[in-house]
Amino acid sequence: MWRRVLAGILGALAVLAGVIAYGYARMGYDDFGNPNVSFWTAILGTGLMWLLTLGAFGMGVHFLKYCFTGKFSRVNPWARGLVLGALSFFPGFIVSAVPATLLVSKRWPGDIQADNIALLTSVFVGTTLAVVVCVVLIRTRNRKYATPADNC
Repeated sequence: MWRRVLAGILGALAVLAGVIAYGYARMGYDDFGNPNVSFWTAILGTGLMWLLTLGAFGMGVHFLKYCFTGKFSRVNPWARGLVLGALSFFPGFIVSAVPATLLVSKRWPGDIQADNIALLTSVFVGTTLAVVVCVVLIRTRNRKYATPADNC
């Protein structure tokens, strides 16, 4: 019973995150009319926000379906690894953004380009976390279904 309650809470939070990401994805369309933003940057930013929106809604629906029905549906392990890996970008980005910004502002006070260094550092940390989570989930899936003869 507690698993279904926890799944309901996680599902509601994921749907809420999807609604918030949807708002940012809709605001991303304004970048296409902005002459200061390149077309490819606008495509990348808007596409990333829409992927996060769809991922959050998908996770929310998955958890809420388990909460209401009590039946657990298996997800393809490759898709699970890729989706969870991609979604783990943001925790790595958010957690590293504050220390990187504080460090850069202390090291180079008043320099506008220093903020770009902090942003790129946070993007690198988030991307690294996403790749590591994706690889670990896919490798554990392969080990789980390996036969004893494969381990020799």
